[in-house]
Amino acid sequence: MSDRHFEIVFELSALGRFQLVDVERVIESEIRQGLTRNQVALTYAMGMISGWPTDWDRVNRAIISRWPKGLEWVKTTAWKLVEETCQPTTTTDSSANPSCGSLS
Repeated sequence: MSDRHFEIVFELSALGRFQLVDVERVIESEIRQGLTRNQVALTYAMGMISGWPTDWDRVNRAIISRWPKGLEWVKTTAWKLVEETCQPTTTTDSSANPSCGSLS
């Protein structure tokens, strides 16, 4: 993995408890602005961690419209970021990894 990959995982971990609202519009805007698949995957991962309701069909259609064969790549990358960020802890304290609450 690249150094940038680990920086992204750290950034996700450092967010703590948060809600990324309107993931659909955020990702659609990122695509219109010409952001890379990696950047969109980071937002996708933040949306997965966030507890905000998201129309994932809409998000996926937007990604496919930009990268017809890129949806699987974005999803796989996002899941890797989430899995690395939301590592199980040995403590029973639920605040130990607050950003992963919606995935449990």
